[in-house]
Amino acid sequence: MLKKLKEFIKKHDKLYVIAKSIKGINDKNLVKIIKGYYDYNYQEECTLLLEHNGDFMPDRIIYDISCGEGLKSAGFCAEMHHLLYRLKFAEEINAVPRVRWGEDMLYYDHGMDNITKNAFEYYFEPVSDAAAYSPNEFKNYIRSNIKHIYIYQNMVNKSYKIEDINFKMLADMYKKYIHLNERTKTFIDNEIDNLLNRCKQLPPPPP
Repeated sequence: MLKKLKEFIKKHDKLYVIAKSIKGINDKNLVKIIKGYYDYNYQEECTLLLEHNGDFMPDRIIYDISCGEGLKSAGFCAEMHHLLYRLKFAEEINAVPRVRWGEDMLYYDHGMDNITKNAFEYYFEPVSDAAAYSPNEFKNYIRSNIKHIYIYQNMVNKSYKIEDINFKMLADMYKKYIHLNERTKTFIDNEIDNLLNRCKQLPPPPP
């Protein structure tokens, strides 16, 4: 009976998304998403649109966190700020996050195309193995929406202020997902060494 129920749910997109979401629920925020959440500015519904493209990862839902792929890009700190909220949202709906910063990203550099075409990976390790694949390859795919982060913070004032209740949550997301890649680590280590060496060469302060 249970097997037949699972097969029935998988054949119906809306039931499938709700079932996968409920499976990963851990607080009341997701209830707002399922019922329909409205932001303070535009009163537009915060929706989850499940796309079916390819056949890859058929048992998982991919949550795409894109910037600079035909979308307006903000500054680095703002993008990182929003990214952490989106990573939390991916966990709320039990989805695999995929982070991609494309050519319209402010910090995209075509000189790096021989290394990566994802500006996020200039500095960081991929947050999951889904980053290496095109959206057209995934069986179940949800595009990130700015409204998805409104459930965590009132973004009307567009400030960088983080409410106390969210501070630890964002710190946990950073610790779990944001890891410097070897190229960035090497650059930082070299800069620290150069700075220390220059300090050693300075004359001693006068007595």
